[in-house]
Amino acid sequence: MSPTPCSERHNVDRHFAGTIHPDAERVLREHLPACAECTRYYERHLLLSKLDPTSLDPKARLAQGLGLRPPKPAPWAFGAGALGLAAAAAVALFVLSPSLNTGFSARGTGAPPDPVHLSVFRLERGAAVAVRDRIDAADELAFTYENGAGKQRLMIFGVDEHRHVYWFYPAWQDPASDPAAIAISPGARPQELREAVAHAFDGQHLTLHAIFTDEPLTVREVERRLSRGATPLSAGALEQTMALSVERGGRR
Repeated sequence: MSPTPCSERHNVDRHFAGTIHPDAERVLREHLPACAECTRYYERHLLLSKLDPTSLDPKARLAQGLGLRPPKPAPWAFGAGALGLAAAAAVALFVLSPSLNTGFSARGTGAPPDPVHLSVFRLERGAAVAVRDRIDAADELAFTYENGAGKQRLMIFGVDEHRHVYWFYPAWQDPASDPAAIAISPGARPQELREAVAHAFDGQHLTLHAIFTDEPLTVREVERRLSRGATPLSAGALEQTMALSVERGGRR
């Protein structure tokens, strides 16, 4: 007698058909890491979708499943940073936010077999909207990552023109602490960081940095390196930066 297929397989079918409801998509995303059967079934679907020219476009498929508007490609580049400290206010992120960019090419001190990628979103009326080149000073920012290179840890921070540093991941609200880069999962599928973070930005320009690394880098170590004008990267690490304009006065 054949074993009964997992009950979530139908949601995999609906995901690739573009008919899944966002609530079911959330359940599926939480289910996949714990279910080898559904993961294999998802990966077979993914392979077939790449071979079938009539299959649903990945951007449209992910946007449908997660209730997002497909973003424009974000202008990520390789870069360095500066020194400073600020506190963050975190709130729960209730909307899953996949990366829909596909044109990023990772750069850094290592050469990954597959790319890493960070996507940035701002929360607007309960939805996640992709960030391209500007944010409002009051925006809560949320992130998803793709870790095809299999790096173990991630740090995300911003640096303004006044050399202030704003930490997103790890959070750094206690000056007496020294938190390390957060643990992340391997794999090319988008993974959600489950909090959106707001900062009191005091500049007009912000450069976001994302460091994918295997080392447990701490915020103090990164800031020491930046204060000396050195790269914040450890051996084998990969970095993305994104230049943003910071506006004030709220959105219309």
